[in-house]
Amino acid sequence: MLEVWKKWDEVHSELDQKKRIVSAKKSENTPLSIDKAAGTATFSGSHGIYSTTLEMCKCGDFIRRNKPCKHIYRLAIECGLINVGTVSSDVKAIKAPAPTPSERKKALDRAVDLLESYTDEVQSKICEMMYLTNTGKMCPCENVEKFQKAIADGLVETYQNDEQALHEHTQKLTLEKLAALAFSFPADLKTTKKARFEWCLTHASEVAPLAYPDFAFIRPTGLLEVAKKKVYTYLLRKYRDSTVMNGDGGFITIPHGAEFSTSVSVSGVSELRLQFPDDDVTDLLNKHGSNRCADWKP
Repeated sequence: MLEVWKKWDEVHSELDQKKRIVSAKKSENTPLSIDKAAGTATFSGSHGIYSTTLEMCKCGDFIRRNKPCKHIYRLAIECGLINVGTVSSDVKAIKAPAPTPSERKKALDRAVDLLESYTDEVQSKICEMMYLTNTGKMCPCENVEKFQKAIADGLVETYQNDEQALHEHTQKLTLEKLAALAFSFPADLKTTKKARFEWCLTHASEVAPLAYPDFAFIRPTGLLEVAKKKVYTYLLRKYRDSTVMNGDGGFITIPHGAEFSTSVSVSGVSELRLQFPDDDVTDLLNKHGSNRCADWKP
């Protein structure tokens, strides 16, 4: 095994190779499986599962360059052939391969089927959630109980951030809820609302669950992550509107993403129509009777 590894001795000092050695140490490059005696391993990446030996790897980087990639370096590290200091290992950090177009289509179809089993209120909130998470923001949920089915179906997950939960509510409301619960503040604390609320923020893990037991933040997971762009488009077309200018200089409201077209009947009469793009999202809207353009009148 050492003799095999020596074939790469002249490339390790190259700048690009040093970068790959650094990458090899990261937890996301933890092997899926490894046979140290044989000098082989498998790794998961965004583009697939790679079989790796000390001489070759099936990842794109090795195929393009024919030099050790981060997977080969990680295998060498695991086999004790090179010493690069601290190495991180965590199977939870391993990247899963990106879904194929077929897998995304199946995920979209299934996600929409599940969404259509929820109330309009829940679907509309999920649309808001997807917008907020796509822009890096947190989505507050005042009543998690309403989302239990979506959670059980694996479309949504909840998480806690107690300090942010308090910031999502007014100082007045938080103190009123604590008063109703006969909550006792420290005797030496100033009785001003500001002082009490600041104390609440520094003790958020204690206060937030008491004041807002049904509150949590929600984010998409599972199928909503696999097909998130098209699921979001589906919900936008179903629930959101856009304002556009009509031919008279006024404004009208139409479904988000809809486009105008003109059709001419056999008798030569032109008719203004509104339609969504001809794609798989519109096909699903038609399937579930949710195409708002179908009943639109100018």
